[in-house]
Amino acid sequence: MYADNHRKLIAITNRQYSVPHRQNAVLHATVGLVTLVGIDAFEVLDYDNEELGVRAQISLFPNVGLAAKNGSQLLNTYRQASEANIACNIFCESMLGASADEQVRQTREATLETLKPMAVVLFGEADALHPLTKKFSVIKE
Repeated sequence: MYADNHRKLIAITNRQYSVPHRQNAVLHATVGLVTLVGIDAFEVLDYDNEELGVRAQISLFPNVGLAAKNGSQLLNTYRQASEANIACNIFCESMLGASADEQVRQTREATLETLKPMAVVLFGEADALHPLTKKFSVIKE
């Protein structure tokens, strides 16, 4: 088992969407989450190989990809995390569109029936995340 797992970044995606849509949702939600939390919380390390010209910055903490059966599971998890003061972010179908203005408008005008969550990302102490995420399965595809 990985030694530095007291904190985790967990991405949960809605299985009802294609892999490219889920990847897009996770990337957008993660960038937002990093902005909310601050980069220092992720304890980014330099993974350098000068001989090969490779330089990467990677968080000390594990990243876990999980799958939800539907959007209501994602919305419930997001709400529970928010109520527990766990760092979280959500990406919904309303956030897809021809422009940022359109996406913002669609999200503001969404109803519970039209919101359609695609991904939720969580970051925090593993012990606090586990009760919220134990019902989801690891992404297998």
